[in-house]
Amino acid sequence: MADKLIIDLEKCRECTECSAGNSWLGKPFFAPVKRIREMAVFQFTCRRCESAPCIEVCPVEALAKGPDGVVTRSLVLCVACKSCVAACPFGTLMNDFFDYRMIYAGYFYPEHQEERTRLVASCPQQALSFGSEQPDPNKNLWPLGEHILIREYTWEKLKEEPEVEPK
Repeated sequence: MADKLIIDLEKCRECTECSAGNSWLGKPFFAPVKRIREMAVFQFTCRRCESAPCIEVCPVEALAKGPDGVVTRSLVLCVACKSCVAACPFGTLMNDFFDYRMIYAGYFYPEHQEERTRLVASCPQQALSFGSEQPDPNKNLWPLGEHILIREYTWEKLKEEPEVEPK
């Protein structure tokens, strides 16, 4: 049984506007996809700057760094000014993260098969899928909770790759 949602962040970045699930019964199902993408970006793509410009520039202190260096955003405090997007020297944050407030992730679980099928079918970039894969760093597949896998090249892994000399 395909029990995990797999989100390919590289394909997500190619998309100009996340609309996954947006058309199903008028419910904004794209909101939890964006929230999960945001969590994945902070967990796997963010460079965890020592003096994080995104945190320093936030006028309402909605961003914070945990003991593990992972940045989180308080949805209650955030006013969606996008100052952090502009301040990030690596372009990690995406504008569309800030277009929502609602979080509803129940349909990511295996018992919600109909909603899961519609969600995956609605993604214009085919960045969402369900599968039985397990986390595998060799396939750039990382766990984000029990039911979600993220396909992403972490910045740490990219740093380890040998640089190719230009010809």
